[in-house]
This record gives sequence, structure tokens and C-alpha cells, in this order.
Amino acid sequence: MNKFLEQYLFDKYPTLYRRHNLIHDESNSLLRWGLSCDNGWFHLIDVMSELIEAHDLRAEIVEVKQKMGGLRVYLSGPEKSHYVNGIRVMAESLSYRTCEICGNLGTLHKRIGVKTLCERHGLIQGMMPWRSPHGVDQNINNRTGDILELPDKYWIDYGWAPLLEALFESLADHGPRLYQQGQTIHFERIESTEGDLLIDYTGDHKWVMGQIDMVMRYAQRVDETSGDAKPVEQ
Repeated sequence: MNKFLEQYLFDKYPTLYRRHNLIHDESNSLLRWGLSCDNGWFHLIDVMSELIEAHDLRAEIVEVKQKMGGLRVYLSGPEKSHYVNGIRVMAESLSYRTCEICGNLGTLHKRIGVKTLCERHGLIQGMMPWRSPHGVDQNINNRTGDILELPDKYWIDYGWAPLLEALFESLADHGPRLYQQGQTIHFERIESTEGDLLIDYTGDHKWVMGQIDMVMRYAQRVDETSGDAKPVEQ
């Protein structure tokens, strides 16, 4: 990430990135290398940082990097905070659907290594698509099993469909670890209202709530129709 955007985040969230200010001491913080990813994930990191710092001032981000095509965020502090962990997990999941260079919708591309790119930047970098998004369709329950209980009818435009896909897949993959057999994660409502993505979850598990909040807040940075990233406000 370029130095201007890095410093913007460090200044905006001084508590969360306080280890950055210790690099001239005898700190081993890997933030001395900056945020080791491209600019396209700025919105993801900004939204994630805002939610985490607002929730728990004890949290510290010690490393941010790209690994195997996706975002990796390493935290210290509230290790047992399910809400913070939910935010982090969802930011990482969304990165696999976000071009690391421009922030528009992306998929994993592969050549020698792997990188999440949009079609245009995949062509520019000479990388071939490795995984195509399948979007949110009428057969979502067939892919997520019985752990999710979705509204009978809901419709989300193309640009936000990958966000819901990331949420549903994450909850279906990890939900059984949190819920007893026979329990479900129930969504009362999923809809777009005046440019906001609204997701009503009837439970109270903090890990699930962290993921939902991350998706809803990040949707404000993504064009609902095209999936393109909105301009960075300076």
C-alpha cells in the first residue's frame, strides 16, 4: 500500500496501530514494513479498523499482509473477543472477492503465485482466473447446508452478491463449531434500502454479529450495481 494511504490509516486509528509508533524503540512489530498489500484493499482495512477500534481499545494490529491471494490480519489484545474475530475473519473473506489493485470485484488469479484481481488487472499482469465467483443464487442453501436459515424471498444486486456469498460461506463453514446440533443462524431480513445493505440477524452471538457488521459497513464502499469500489475520500 502506498505511504499516503498507510499513514492515513495509522493517523486515523492511532490506538489500533500504536505499534507502528514503537518501531524506533526496540519493537519487533512487523508494521515497520507497513501494510504489505496493494491499494485495492484500502476500503476493507479502513472499515475493519473502524469497527475494531470502536469496539475495543485494547486491540492492536501487529501485521497486515497478503498471503496466498488473500488478506491476513494479525491482532493482539482481546484474543477472546468473538466480535473482533468475526470482523477480522470477514475482512479476510471479502478480500478474496476484491481486486487487490483497484478494489473492484475480483477473483483469485494464478501464474507463478496467486493474487485476487479483477478481469482487467488479471490481463495486465498476465494471470489466469483460478476461481470464479458463483454469486448468490436460489440454490445457496444447497451450498451452505442446514446451518443457515434465510428469508423466503430477498434480492440483492450484482455488485453486492459476492459480499453475501462471503458471509454465507463463512458462517456455513464455521457455524457448526459455535452452535449445538439442530440450531441454525436465522436471518429475518436481507435487503437494500437507500444505498445501505440491511441484514437482520435474530441471534446474539458476537462472532456472527461481527461478520454481519463488517459486510454491511463495507457495502457502503461498493457500488451496489457494478461492484466497483467507490472513490477514496481524502
